[in-house]
Parts: sequence; structure tokens; C-alpha cells
Amino acid sequence: MTQQYGLTKRQRSVLNMIVKFIAEHGIAPTVREIRDALNLKSIGHVSAILDALVERGYLSRLSGKSRAIVVLTSDSTDVATLRKIRD
Repeated sequence: MTQQYGLTKRQRSVLNMIVKFIAEHGIAPTVREIRDALNLKSIGHVSAILDALVERGYLSRLSGKSRAIVVLTSDSTDVATLRKIRD
């Protein structure tokens, strides 16, 4: 089941969590922090969701780096929130 913007509910929740985390902490969350914040069962599941978000052009990741998640684009209102916090 997909929702608006071609993302599943889970993908949207992960993307929103990342945007909010960066806004609050100034750095990207680790995969473990994403897993724990969203009560997901495994790091592998989080990685699969992140890979899907990369494929869709919402995120970029640098391999081998702990906090190397970069939000490229998001159609959610949370990006507007992120911009307000940064300004």
C-alpha cells in the first residue's frame, strides 16, 4: 500500500523522523537510532527502507559512515519546519 508521493507509510515515517532528527540535533541519526525511534525490528529493515528512499531520490548515503544520511528532497511539511529552524 502506497501513500502520497509514491512512498509507503513506513518510508514516509522514516523520512520524517530523519528530517526532524536533523532539525533537532544538527546531525543525521544512525541506523540504530532510526530503528529505536520507530520501534522497528531490525537494522536490516531500516537499511532496506533507506535504500528505497535513496532510489526514489529523497536521501543520499555515504557508505562506511555512521551518520552519513543526507536529505535531498522531501515533499512533506517537515522540510519547511527544518528550514525555519535553520534560519
